Amino acid sequence: MTPAPSANPDTVVGSGLKPSKECTSTSASFMSLSTSASRGRHLLAVRDFQPGELIASARPFALVPDAANFRNVCAGCVRPPVAPALELPVVCTGGCGRAWYCSFACRERDWAAGHSAECRALREFFGRLRSPGMTPLLDEAAWLLVRATTRLVDPGVGGVGEDRVADRRVTGEQLWQLCENAEHVDRTRLLGVFGRLAICLARHAIALRNRALQGSGWPDRLMLPKCEVAILQDVAMELVVSAGQPLGGTDPDTALGHALLESIVQDCGGKETATQLLASCLALVCKEESNSYGLYTYGLAGPTAPRQGYAIGLYSDASYFNHSCAPNVVHAVREAQAGAQASIAAATTAPDMANHDGGSSEPGEFRFFAVDEIAAGDEMCISYVGVGEQQGDAARRRRILRKVFHFECSCELCTAEVTSGGGGSGVDTTRFERRLDRLLCSRAAAAAAAATPTRAVRLAGGRAAAAGCLGYLVPRQLVGGSSVDNGIGEGQCGSEGRRDFRACAACGA
Repeated sequence: MTPAPSANPDTVVGSGLKPSKECTSTSASFMSLSTSASRGRHLLAVRDFQPGELIASARPFALVPDAANFRNVCAGCVRPPVAPALELPVVCTGGCGRAWYCSFACRERDWAAGHSAECRALREFFGRLRSPGMTPLLDEAAWLLVRATTRLVDPGVGGVGEDRVADRRVTGEQLWQLCENAEHVDRTRLLGVFGRLAICLARHAIALRNRALQGSGWPDRLMLPKCEVAILQDVAMELVVSAGQPLGGTDPDTALGHALLESIVQDCGGKETATQLLASCLALVCKEESNSYGLYTYGLAGPTAPRQGYAIGLYSDASYFNHSCAPNVVHAVREAQAGAQASIAAATTAPDMANHDGGSSEPGEFRFFAVDEIAAGDEMCISYVGVGEQQGDAARRRRILRKVFHFECSCELCTAEVTSGGGGSGVDTTRFERRLDRLLCSRAAAAAAAATPTRAVRLAGGRAAAAGCLGYLVPRQLVGGSSVDNGIGEGQCGSEGRRDFRACAACGA
């Protein structure tokens, strides 16, 4: 569903997008939302951009540590971990077994900001609903979904009310506009592991609403927006009909907790409302699988290892950017803690932007920047997968995209590679190769070495690039904050004319 147009002249019509304050031209919209039969919803540049120029910012609706790092990533501030073996000193006392903190103060803030509500749901999921067949990816998805449900059903949980909503700058209505791709999910999976997650979310939503109503009865409206997807309505109905008996035979991944289903029907006051609630929860599970994004760092294994995940987040309007294997837009996550030195997580899987005033960064905040020259009217594309040699040829990239994102990639780079490989007439891929040279530290270092073979390979920062570095090059003002003396102030945009705009997120060169 296309969002309603915004009244803010600085916001992209219909998307909730706002330019980054680091750029000087914030008086005009930088992007426009367009729709076509072949491209679907997509973003077009309203003006020209130069390589390294910051475009916009994005804050997450919900953000949690990933399954591999929940003991060494603070559930409150969600900062990149400094070492994989460094277990945080403070643990949640509510018994969820998932939330660890860097300090008592961080634990207290997170408890007031919503963990007091989500802790019970996590205890129930990991204690009663999780089956042995569930993967760590589903473990982290469960926590992210519980946190998102908390904010959807009761944005003021913890007594912070509208201040919390205003600070987050992402609304539940925006989140609900994300695509589900439910038609690509196997029905057995919908009834099984997705059904377990939906039961957890439904019971959590009921608990939140009951607490908000303080026992005054069932509300007139649903706690979550109504799901209109037919297959999810059918699956929800099948779940409700099964209340009182195991569903799915003896398979542990599909034998659902029928007693919990019965409690949902009772708490909803009947099967019809319970079906609607479970369908909405299934839709939220599907939205998470299609639209959650990893946050990455190079601090766990160093610059010569592939980027290392430490958290996952949900971002509003993530579907507005289309994919390209040679993207012209990339994003980076800057560590916001004062005095942090080059603590940065770079990614090329880019969510879209939430409303943001361009102030100091917060956990999970993305800064989007141009990799190549972008002319007014050009489509702005990000990559849903890694870029460069690590992702292999067009055939391999297409397999990944079909499996994870359910589409056949027809970007210009894939088309050019397939055409050339099939005996085509020498399709020119120079433009796409140039983008990768500007983005990947190893390729930039190799190009510098080829140009000046008798000198040490040094990039924009004047430091030698690490041998075999797998990092991405980002605008220098995103590395270590504004204290970096790179000739480009925090209120300025980079440009190709100033060769010092890039720094490696992994090795710092």
